[in-house]
Amino acid sequence: MRDYFRVDLWDYLAQPRERPELELVVAERSDRWTPELRARARALPAQARVHYHELPDSGHWVHVDNPAALLELMAAQLP
Repeated sequence: MRDYFRVDLWDYLAQPRERPELELVVAERSDRWTPELRARARALPAQARVHYHELPDSGHWVHVDNPAALLELMAAQLP
C-alpha cells in the first residue's frame, strides 16, 4: 500500500504515445477522484491517447454498481 500512495504516474499518462491507448474509467461517485483530478485527467493531451470515461451511477466497485454501463463501455472499445 505504501507504494500505491507513493507512485505518481501523471507524467507517464501525459507522455505522447502511439501505443498503448489507455482507457481511464472513473466512477461517478468515487471519493478518490476529486474534481481537480478529474479535470486533470480530462485535460491530458490528445497525443497521450488516454481516453477519460466517467461511469454513471457507480462508486468504487464499478463492476457491481453499474455492470451494464461498464460492459457497454468495454464493448465499445473492442475492434
